[in-house]
Amino acid sequence: MKKLMWAFMIGVAVLDVWFTWSCRSTVSDWESNPIAALAFQYLGVTGAALYRGFWLLYAALMSWTQTRYSWMITPVWALGHAYLLVTLLQSMQYMAYLAG
Repeated sequence: MKKLMWAFMIGVAVLDVWFTWSCRSTVSDWESNPIAALAFQYLGVTGAALYRGFWLLYAALMSWTQTRYSWMITPVWALGHAYLLVTLLQSMQYMAYLAG
């Protein structure tokens, strides 16, 4: 089940990067993470994707450790990515506007 949840999160992350690529002309208007916006400002979509990938990899590695609360990382991140998926799907109706 854990591997399935991480596969889901990777899929949502790919959709998120695709959305960033498609709407790259207006990222400064809709990106709510200031560090991700800064990464995009200086390195473009590649920087945003690397920033996203770094944190996803970090969380994945931490979820496989044997520390006290590591069992909570996967379900919490999966829930966050489910919310991100809903947000991305709701934003698709505005893609033509966001794409510039």
